[in-house]
Amino acid sequence: METKTIENKFIKKIKNYLTWQLLIGIVVGAIAGYAYYHFVGCNKGTCSITSDPTKTVMFGILLGGVIGFKDKSKKKKKVAIEESVEKVVITEEENK
Repeated sequence: METKTIENKFIKKIKNYLTWQLLIGIVVGAIAGYAYYHFVGCNKGTCSITSDPTKTVMFGILLGGVIGFKDKSKKKKKVAIEESVEKVVITEEENK
């Protein structure tokens, strides 16, 4: 029984952070990383990142993930702040 609750919590956390925007960012980053290796990359092996396609793709995935990441907790905080401001405005209007 405990393992199911732990698994459910884990799945909820993953769903909270996995969004289409993040997945698209990762895919586009991987494609951009390979394109960078193919068109710009270093052929002689002197460049540590651009001489290996695996490294450039991983670097592209990392950058795409960072760009595509959208933290939902910030949105929740913003909504909470807006609600508290509305309550203050309403109470000020009632006191007049």
